[in-house]
Amino acid sequence: MARPPRAGRAAPDLTTRRAPASVRDTVLDRLERLTAPGRQTVELAAVFGEDIDVATVLATAEWSRETTLAALDEAVAFGLLEPVPPTDDVLRFPHALSRQAVLDLMPASRRLNLHAAVARAVESTVPASERRTQQLAFHYAQAQALGHAGKAVRYLTAAARSAARGLAHEDAARWFEQAAALVDDGTERSRLLLSAADSHLLAGDFARARALAEQVALGDVDAGGRLMAAVVYEDASWRPGLPGHRAVQLLADALGAAEADLTDPPLRP
Repeated sequence: MARPPRAGRAAPDLTTRRAPASVRDTVLDRLERLTAPGRQTVELAAVFGEDIDVATVLATAEWSRETTLAALDEAVAFGLLEPVPPTDDVLRFPHALSRQAVLDLMPASRRLNLHAAVARAVESTVPASERRTQQLAFHYAQAQALGHAGKAVRYLTAAARSAARGLAHEDAARWFEQAAALVDDGTERSRLLLSAADSHLLAGDFARARALAEQVALGDVDAGGRLMAAVVYEDASWRPGLPGHRAVQLLADALGAAEADLTDPPLRP
């Protein structure tokens, strides 16, 4: 069976952690010796991720196929990229700091545009898979300022649910929180935050689960959502053996705000 093209492993945006000045200077010296297609292709590769699929780079690049392939060869010759054995269809930076330095040297607007371009290419050329979903979540989230917040939320939520099914609860929690941060609707944000709290609970991060559950319980949410948040808070309190006073208060407040449902069966006949 043929291996489907890989979309480049999802990687955190490194622009908030600058590379050391010495590394930036070394990388800048090499970038300035590249042709224009060579430098722009290296910048695209830095945005792409840790594992850089040549086929998807070709689908994303603004240059022709021949020019882009020559640019990749040039980047390899200058030591900015290297092939990942056993084939030449995937490249990577020799060190994470090299990639970080390239990102540091790029204007923020170019990073945004390249993230959007990579997302479009992955969406149109890469077969459906968990990795594809993670890639689209990452790149659309990075490009959300360009109007891609809706797609970012969709793919982040899908990636989080897939991670939760695979018991990767830390990943699920992180992606649910990222999705919640991009949502304007209060009800939807609360739902995503509660999902994140559940995942933190299952991952053993009880403090973060309590913080998110309390945030929802005290926020602008309906009585049902407040009650669910209080239950999650209580669950994240008794598991590590904490006193239950705060949990009791949240549960009491939530129950007090809820209207009686006459269709509920009585506790006793």
